[in-house]
Amino acid sequence: MENRKRNIQMKFYVTEEEKRLIDEKMKQLPIKQYGAYFRMCGEKTIEVRSWNTEHRGDLLICSSAAPKIPAMISGHALCIVSLDKVTKFKKKDMGAACLDEMPDEDCYAWHLSNVRIVKPVPVKGKLNFYNVDDELIEIIDDGTLTPEQTDEVFSKYIAPLSYKYGKIGYYYSDNTTGNIVRWRVGQDSLEYMSKDNPVWMLTEPDSEYEKAFYEGTGTCELELIEDKTAHRILDSWGIEKPYGE
Repeated sequence: MENRKRNIQMKFYVTEEEKRLIDEKMKQLPIKQYGAYFRMCGEKTIEVRSWNTEHRGDLLICSSAAPKIPAMISGHALCIVSLDKVTKFKKKDMGAACLDEMPDEDCYAWHLSNVRIVKPVPVKGKLNFYNVDDELIEIIDDGTLTPEQTDEVFSKYIAPLSYKYGKIGYYYSDNTTGNIVRWRVGQDSLEYMSKDNPVWMLTEPDSEYEKAFYEGTGTCELELIEDKTAHRILDSWGIEKPYGE
């Protein structure tokens, strides 16, 4: 329909605690698993809001412009959900909201369903609800695609827009060997270097590093370190800038 509009929520802000949790989860997310990640997003069926609304039906969910998190998209519309009802948030809602603790203040539980992934489109956030032309919204996964089809769609439309795509997302220190390990956004294999062999090497599938990084298992212990800390170590090993990034 010409000039048709769709109600959308401007953006879901990310708190510092949520950013920390996202960082921990995103370090386990290779690009080939984007489809699985967004399907998994449907597991969060309650969004916590400080305000109520009479609106029921479709909402276009948009990512906030900040903070920027490796492998995530900022400032874009990402998916459509159905807002089925709004209730006072109670302790029983914590699981569906993916929370470990009750919010500090009274708030509302927005009950969501029917996740449909859309082709990302830049969106400038505003307060409260606002409208966007429906013609700008293109659903690319309505939940009927196979995992392989979904991964193909997301590799085409989502991955290239991800923050730091093709660049280093995180550095880690192997506390056992002292090796430096890093993850490049969009690359499944990890890169690692030792002081005795200062050349970046790629991990093999199911290696101990990949088990520790992607699954939290394995025999090695990886500690997340800041880029500047990793750079200082690489400097001491005689590695020249930009450190093969």
